[in-house]
Amino acid sequence: MSDDSENQALTLENLVKVIGMSKALTTHLYDIDPSLERSLKAKRLIESAMLPYIELQKEMRTKISQTTITEFFNRRVPNQDAPEPAQPSTSGNTGSSHLSDCESEWSGFSDNE
Repeated sequence: MSDDSENQALTLENLVKVIGMSKALTTHLYDIDPSLERSLKAKRLIESAMLPYIELQKEMRTKISQTTITEFFNRRVPNQDAPEPAQPSTSGNTGSSHLSDCESEWSGFSDNE
């Protein structure tokens, strides 16, 4: 068997299953073996044998959840059809007509009344 076909079957999903099976095996041995010493020894050996797969599972999970810095940037493409946003007026006339309206209203009142 080539490494490529082996790697294709060694998915995160399969690793989760295999690691779960090894835990179930150690639990089952602990439950059925009257010798605590023997079942604990078997558990340590099974866990030791599974370490490379547990580490590989952690690496695969990290790789899946790891974000790249470019994911934080949004690429903005200017829309050629959209009108340009309105810019503030620089004419200096802003609000002057409103001010003159108010002045004309007050000019009708005299201080002599």
